[in-house]
Amino acid sequence: MKLIAILGIVVNVVLAVIALVYTIETRKLRQQNQSQLDLLRKQARRAIAPYLLGAVTRVALPKVGFICLVENLTENLAVNVFVITFDHVSRQFRSSKGGREFVKGSTIEEFQMSEACSPPDLVDKLRETYEETNESIVRHIMADKDTSAVLVVYSDIEGNPYITRREFDINENEEVGHFGSSTIAL
Repeated sequence: MKLIAILGIVVNVVLAVIALVYTIETRKLRQQNQSQLDLLRKQARRAIAPYLLGAVTRVALPKVGFICLVENLTENLAVNVFVITFDHVSRQFRSSKGGREFVKGSTIEEFQMSEACSPPDLVDKLRETYEETNESIVRHIMADKDTSAVLVVYSDIEGNPYITRREFDINENEEVGHFGSSTIAL
């Protein structure tokens, strides 16, 4: 009788150990599956992400400021395209009107910049166009006040916002030179 009781306890302990090992292994598989899903989401987002590059083409009339060209370097659709320039000499921001779309790669659009605007007005304009205007957009726009830059803020077809920053300099002959480029997926 004691042997059967001991055998029952041993069987229950073995079953409990098997259940514990099974639970731990199942948890590991679920974690691996979740990390693979996260990676697939990132890859899908990058697959639809457009890449827009802004450039100042010339200095225009005093009220206009700059004429900017924006090129879509991918085949992906970009929506709500909004261009901002910052001139570090005059310490002025100028902005375009948002809402333009780029459909194909190698599409180049010209943007005429509006009159100068203050940083709070600029942030308000961005909030009107992009529902999720967050602090990282504002930080990126206000990042470097020692260099002039053209910034292109846009969304992909799912509404994910991006910002591209490209610095420029204007020499004494009013020729524009560009350097560097960075894109932040927000």
